[in-house]
Amino acid sequence: MVKRKIENPDFLENSGNREQDKLTSFLLGGGKMRAVLCNGSLMINQMRANHQLQIAETLILGRNYLAASLLSANLKEEDVIKIQVSCSGPLGGLNVEADHNHNVRGYLFNNPINAPDPGSMALSDYFGAGVLSFTRLNRMTNKPFTGQIEIQYGNTARDLAYYFTASEQLATAFKLDVSFSDDGNVKGAGGLLIQALPGTDDELLLEAEKTILDLPSLGQWFADDKTSESFISERLASLEPQILASSDTEFFCPCSKERIRVHISALPDTDKQDIISKNDFPIKSLCHNCGTSYLFSREESMELFIKEKKLQ
Repeated sequence: MVKRKIENPDFLENSGNREQDKLTSFLLGGGKMRAVLCNGSLMINQMRANHQLQIAETLILGRNYLAASLLSANLKEEDVIKIQVSCSGPLGGLNVEADHNHNVRGYLFNNPINAPDPGSMALSDYFGAGVLSFTRLNRMTNKPFTGQIEIQYGNTARDLAYYFTASEQLATAFKLDVSFSDDGNVKGAGGLLIQALPGTDDELLLEAEKTILDLPSLGQWFADDKTSESFISERLASLEPQILASSDTEFFCPCSKERIRVHISALPDTDKQDIISKNDFPIKSLCHNCGTSYLFSREESMELFIKEKKLQ
């Protein structure tokens, strides 16, 4: 993965005073609810730079990055989660995943989104009708479990909450915020996940719901150089939070030019001959998950073709 330059001078200039991106896991209500808070301000800025996103695209994909990061907090080694959307609206769909190290990557099916009149569209209009799928996968066993729902709201936070409540019987709430400056730059991004454990009483659930509705923007909170710990202790005090652990989270993809070399070397002979006959160089390979393009000149490509032939 190659990280592109972030074109957001105000954000970069203040990076030394800002809390670094991280996940904070904690309990609420005397251990009856589990929760995770994500500061993902740098992650969303880097995501935007790599995928070259406009505002609507940044907001939609950014919220899904935050959600995937939050859901990675309790993953075991080699576990991966995936959020996939396939829809009839101009968005088309998206694919986002996170691993047990809280590395997040993913992309929009249509970038840019070809919306007929963006200024008059609600966010849900970008989705239209469709399906949201959530997958858990262990890379060692390669046995995925996937559940899905029809999109109810065209809102990542509400649709994911509906999925966990309906499909996994876990009362769930998400808060996903990407905040923009007046000139359209991302100034902060953050997410909150709260899930009630079995046996949580209705009174506590109602109190948690009221507290969530009264919360300020997490994106603005982190843009103001406030910390995750201060948010938990100040804004969730009535729910008696108990912080458990924190860990880093980031936009990261394991792709590399070396990995792409292997794929090019393994191309069928007919494909190689077609490339040579059409002089279709340089070979360009795009990683959709992180937006990195890898170029292979004629000389590099021919060397790979010949090397593979000698090994056969």
